[in-house]
Amino acid sequence: MKARMNCLRLLLLGLCLALLQSCATQPHQTAERPGAEQAALAEQALAAELPGQAAALYQQAAEQAGEPQRTIWRLRAAELWMDADVTERARDLFDLLDADTLDPAQQQRRQLLLARLRLADDRAESAWRLLEDLAQAPAGREAQWLDARAQAWRAIGQPLEAARLRDELDALLPPGDAREDNRARLWQALNEIPMEALRQRMPPPPDSFGAWLELAWLSRSHRLDGARLREELNAWQERYPDHASGQSLVEALLLRYEQRMRPPERIAVLLPLSGPLAVAGQAVRDGLMAAWYAGPEPRPELRFHDTEADPARALNAYQQALDEGAQFILGPLTKESLAVLATRNDMPVPTLGLNTLENPLAAPSGLYQFGLAPEDDARAAAHYAINQGWRTALTLVPQNLWGERLTKAFHQAFEARGGRVLESAWYEPGANDFSADIVPLLNLDSSAARYRRLRSTLRLAIQHQPRRRQDADMLFIAGFPRQGRLLRPQLRYHHATSLPTVGSSHLYSGDADPDADKDLNGVLLMETPWVLHEDLADDQQLDRAALRRIWPDMVSAQPRLFAMGIDAYQLLPYLGLMRPEDLIEGRSGQLSLGADGRISRRLLPALMRRGELRPLADNQRYFGGMPNEPTAPMEGPESREPGRATPERAGPAPD
Repeated sequence: MKARMNCLRLLLLGLCLALLQSCATQPHQTAERPGAEQAALAEQALAAELPGQAAALYQQAAEQAGEPQRTIWRLRAAELWMDADVTERARDLFDLLDADTLDPAQQQRRQLLLARLRLADDRAESAWRLLEDLAQAPAGREAQWLDARAQAWRAIGQPLEAARLRDELDALLPPGDAREDNRARLWQALNEIPMEALRQRMPPPPDSFGAWLELAWLSRSHRLDGARLREELNAWQERYPDHASGQSLVEALLLRYEQRMRPPERIAVLLPLSGPLAVAGQAVRDGLMAAWYAGPEPRPELRFHDTEADPARALNAYQQALDEGAQFILGPLTKESLAVLATRNDMPVPTLGLNTLENPLAAPSGLYQFGLAPEDDARAAAHYAINQGWRTALTLVPQNLWGERLTKAFHQAFEARGGRVLESAWYEPGANDFSADIVPLLNLDSSAARYRRLRSTLRLAIQHQPRRRQDADMLFIAGFPRQGRLLRPQLRYHHATSLPTVGSSHLYSGDADPDADKDLNGVLLMETPWVLHEDLADDQQLDRAALRRIWPDMVSAQPRLFAMGIDAYQLLPYLGLMRPEDLIEGRSGQLSLGADGRISRRLLPALMRRGELRPLADNQRYFGGMPNEPTAPMEGPESREPGRATPERAGPAPD
């Protein structure tokens, strides 16, 4: 702490001298020499131990000074208030700055301050633009410049670049709380990078940041196997003995995943292995078995109970599993069975239901919920749309309970981030022609009515080109492959080719069929890593290409349920350790655990092109999350300066 205060005093002294010198060297200004009282206040500011104390003294001195000294000291006070996390005072002073009195170096500091204020207001894209225009750090503000850039890059969906900047910042920070906080943020950014993006960078360069990348890769690849994790982390320490992360992070990882993780010895699995839901149950079972075979020894005992599609049978199977000494229970699979199971007052052993309850408050203690909830897709689509800057939306979904769930989730997530759903349309799932729903949704009927009125008024044979509404930034659609392959061509026919269209993963079967799926060209889908990356591999050999040779039918026909089975098995040792901020890389998405015991999935955006689903070029971020997680308000149009560069993002491509 003492070293940190000494650094702060030196920094304040240097800046104060620079400020006073700048007053004397600007020919277009009439510099006013500070009076004795102002000089005394400035001297006290230099001696202050905390940024807030120094800020208050500089602000007091500024109020007694004339220009240009007043603006210079106000700028310094505002910077220090930001350093002290007192944003409102910094904003008030920023509004009082007379920018015309500042020299070029001070203008750069003002621009950095504005970017930091925009970040505090959750206007990340505007802050990113300001920082990209600021090609280098203002003198004496290198740490704040790097920190702001890292925040902005992470907020616009580029955690890899954010982590790199934090590694650069680490060398500028003195030992203490600030450095530890920066390393924690660096590690959090690394854990947001999809495993596929990390894999593409292995082996990493032999430098400080490369060591961070390798540590993230190793910890996420081997955390299911405590002995292997220790071996790999010990080898990492030998390769990088002087790395900034030091012993503390490695020991924390080992403590968490080796010493505290206790896989159960006997697991009961409740699945419908016969009856109308047998195919779904068998796909989950095969995924479980794939993960079981690939897992470390000794492997737990698995005992399967066939629940068919009967909630009463699932309840009886649960009690039978308890009587047989199960230490963990997986299942049941259906909502109805899970709802009946939740009526129990207690869960004697941890239970991971393979679906979600309609009422999250109905879950008793010890019941976790994990499933392929369609709401995850809707929230991911909404968050991706907001990230693209699309602020108004239309929705087109099936007219049934499933469509209502998707629409509700999309509305809530989109509007929570400042977007607005202009209109929703519902189509009959069994129909072939959806024109009756598409035409009014796109306001093409209004366009036709205007044409008829004009022709009647002018009494002329005028040409007419229907024009869709222009107030919508994007369209969210949901359905299954049959509906998707009909909807997209009809949307093109009705002049919606240029309207960005984002769909749920259900529009795609999950198994490549370019001839059939070419009708989905141009649609952005929110997809699971397992489906999107055929060769998503690790040392466990659980990539689709390898497993397709063993379970060809299920891997091809039910890829998402197969992936859910893998994830369900691999989640078991974590459930007692997971915190809300933890992100687990799964085959069915990036997984996180809510306070209500519900596991939500974040998904990856992908584009259908030439009948093939392809990851986006800048695909470094998952989208979606908990339905009630804090969300950032969207930037208003005033923050979008025309002619500025924007972050590279992949939008919909031409068909």
